[in-house]
Amino acid sequence: GLTGQLGDPNATLTLFAPPNDAFNAAASRIGFGDGAAMINALSSPQLAGILGFHLVPRRLSFAELQSFGNPGGERPATLYSFRGVAAQLIFIAQNDQLNIWDGVGRTSITMTQTDLAATNGVIQVVSDVLLPRGVLTVSQMLRANIDFFARYSGAMSPQLIAELNGPGPFTLFVPQDT
Repeated sequence: GLTGQLGDPNATLTLFAPPNDAFNAAASRIGFGDGAAMINALSSPQLAGILGFHLVPRRLSFAELQSFGNPGGERPATLYSFRGVAAQLIFIAQNDQLNIWDGVGRTSITMTQTDLAATNGVIQVVSDVLLPRGVLTVSQMLRANIDFFARYSGAMSPQLIAELNGPGPFTLFVPQDT
């Protein structure tokens, strides 16, 4: 559903693009064999949400993004909406590096290539797939946050995984590994 926007010569866009191996790594964490299996298994709204979370409808240079990492820095809105509000990207400047906080709480996502110019915007290559809130199932969210919930995720039975991938709604109280 983003082809029109990405191909619009009059648009001004910033695409945070993860490489193929990042899709494979995200798929493995979430419980799919590889990136292609994940893309084929996700519903159209789930996939549109993930991809829309990588797209900001304005051109943002790396220099601008660096200023966003300071306390009180701007949080640019993406094309993905959660509960009727455009989801924002949050940048964190740490030790001369700019990290991105995604919607599932990971802060280790970095930019590996910057300011790849296109006629209708710019591409910023990121180290991992940005996962927004409200797209994944409860089970998938746990595995997406494997850095925090590895013990709980590893202890889940196949039956519990299947149930948490179901329609819900569910509220799950999960202790972090620490």
